[in-house]
Amino acid sequence: MRPPVEQAPKPSLPPFASPVMPSILLIEDHEIIRENTAQLLELAGYTMQTAENGELGVQLALRDRPDLVICD
Repeated sequence: MRPPVEQAPKPSLPPFASPVMPSILLIEDHEIIRENTAQLLELAGYTMQTAENGELGVQLALRDRPDLVICD
């Protein structure tokens, strides 16, 4: 028998957060890190895009003009 699973509380917005959260482009070649990081940032309310390599990341950045780029 498993104990009941509790839902984690939704994270509060960072103090600098405005009603419109910045869009973020995450460029990360390691799939698990890319997916987990994007998921955490989405839970915090950010609009996310991901790219698995620098070439794709540059194409997305030029096309969509994110507010912030995180690149490994």
